[in-house]
Amino acid sequence: MTHRLNSWPAIILCSMSVTSTLPGDCHCTRPQKGETTHWGGNMSVVVVDEKHYRQIRGVVRIELSEEPIKGALVEIFTHPEQLLQNPSSGNEVKLKQRRIAACRTGVDGKFCFRDVGPGKYELRSSIGPGMNVTSVYVIVDPTEGNQEEINVDMHVGT
Repeated sequence: MTHRLNSWPAIILCSMSVTSTLPGDCHCTRPQKGETTHWGGNMSVVVVDEKHYRQIRGVVRIELSEEPIKGALVEIFTHPEQLLQNPSSGNEVKLKQRRIAACRTGVDGKFCFRDVGPGKYELRSSIGPGMNVTSVYVIVDPTEGNQEEINVDMHVGT
């Protein structure tokens, strides 16, 4: 289901595709010191995944072509519930977001975060001009979660 909210930046809520984990390990790198989200498009895309995962690992790709994106900044934040708030409702509750981890994807678009404790997180991917920021509401449960990989499909800005 996709919804477009009438405030800037617009937010799209949609489902998320997931595939089996690919063999091998990801080769993500540390971002530059002080580097934060690259707000390059004109809206944010919000994906709510109903599955639980044992760990946060996956691939960042261009939405329709499924081409992996090298060098995307992938960040993990606390308080993902903010993703589901409608800013035009006037009932917004601001919680202090805290980034707990970040990496840049390798040539294969892969990212991975080890030792992320159980909980609910915002997984945010950004790259800069021409691409919208994509956020995924993800639940980590190391004992009961799914071992699949998270695919983050980034959308070209409009």
